[in-house]
Amino acid sequence: MKLVVLGACADMAKPILPLLAAEDGVERVVLADIAEERVRALAAGLGPRYEAVRTDATDPASLASAVRGAGVVLGYVGPFYRFEAPIAEACIGAGVHYVSIADDYDAYLAVSALHDRARAAGVTVVTGLGNSPGLTNLLAKKGYRSMDRPDRIHIAWTGGSDESVGPANVLHVMHIFEGETLQWRDGREVRVRCGAGEKEVVFPEPIGRQTVFYTGHAESVSVPRNLPGLSDVSLHGGVRPVWVARLATAFGRLGLTTTHERRRALARVLAPVMDLFRLGGSADRSVFRIDVLGTHRGEPRHHWYEGVGRIAEITSFPLLEGALMVARGEVAARGVLAAEAAFDPDDFLPRVERRGVTLLFHEGAELTLTCPGPTIIPGGSPMDRLDRAALVARMARRARGLELHAAWESDQPAACPKDPLSAVGSLFRLLPPGIRAYDPDPQKEGIRTMRSRLAVLSGRWP
Repeated sequence: MKLVVLGACADMAKPILPLLAAEDGVERVVLADIAEERVRALAAGLGPRYEAVRTDATDPASLASAVRGAGVVLGYVGPFYRFEAPIAEACIGAGVHYVSIADDYDAYLAVSALHDRARAAGVTVVTGLGNSPGLTNLLAKKGYRSMDRPDRIHIAWTGGSDESVGPANVLHVMHIFEGETLQWRDGREVRVRCGAGEKEVVFPEPIGRQTVFYTGHAESVSVPRNLPGLSDVSLHGGVRPVWVARLATAFGRLGLTTTHERRRALARVLAPVMDLFRLGGSADRSVFRIDVLGTHRGEPRHHWYEGVGRIAEITSFPLLEGALMVARGEVAARGVLAAEAAFDPDDFLPRVERRGVTLLFHEGAELTLTCPGPTIIPGGSPMDRLDRAALVARMARRARGLELHAAWESDQPAACPKDPLSAVGSLFRLLPPGIRAYDPDPQKEGIRTMRSRLAVLSGRWP
């Protein structure tokens, strides 16, 4: 089997290149990139089963020559809003399968228009199989299948500015914080401004609590199309430090990043000062989180999933596993597919975990306690209503995976504490180590119940 890696000199590709030739059934690995000297040196350093070819992704003939005869093509050429559809078209024309890490929502829409052609050609195109989109989609599907009436899925990610991402990703960040994107609300697609929808999400360390925004990733477009019956699917993204995301949004509002040419011009201006983007608290890991809310057997459920790692690894290991599955015939579907349409999460996710990707699953049993009553004044401690909560907390000390919900209902939601349980210090003292509180669901206009959850975070839950 021959594998072709398009954009092989990309920073994102580094973790998997040495692994490819060692995979069962792989006889040749073709590294294709426009940077001819770099790609030849790269292939020479990896061993005799690697060969290099100069490929220009703007030239259909060059693309067709590079991918011809491949068992599968792995796609790293970005920015994807410009290159994903032409590359997929070249692979379809050559009759070869294609799997990529494409993340732009408009790239997903463009390549989806090739679905019928790909299916007629017997070709599988999996677009967006990195960390976000990719692992996020599959974790969303896992949560969707964990309850009998899933209703809402909220997906969020944050990248650390200490990560090496390459020039194409700089253009990508400018693009996803500019213009409009699509979200799914009340069972229909709506347009929102990129950089709007600000909220805070609690991610795994080293990010922790982080401000995120609507961004132009593909999950909020593909997930509701492939997982029917959902009322809401949202996608938020961010950068640590957060001022980088705010600056990218400001550039878009000023019209500096509205076209590919303008993004390239601004990137050239910023290139000498890129180290400044680490000021204010950077991080060398990237994270994502997926919250799935619905009901199961008539009871409310909120399951959530997290991932953390170096961005090149959590992006490339899913691509590697998916490409091998497609090349080996483990994916029977033909046409253009998002990750959640192509793979079973219960099969796929353990494969990337074995590669070293850290995923956290929170699907434990839960117990809900609602305390109706008059308005709660911020900072107040309604201890008379917490006797049962204290009892449940003692139970949580003994029950791994037990989740505790506590909610207050009021006719004046604005007067409720943002996190009701944080006002009750005595309750926290009853809880074991490894339990923390957060607000699981973004506040929506008209909702009168403020809810917090305490959750055990360690390990995979039963």
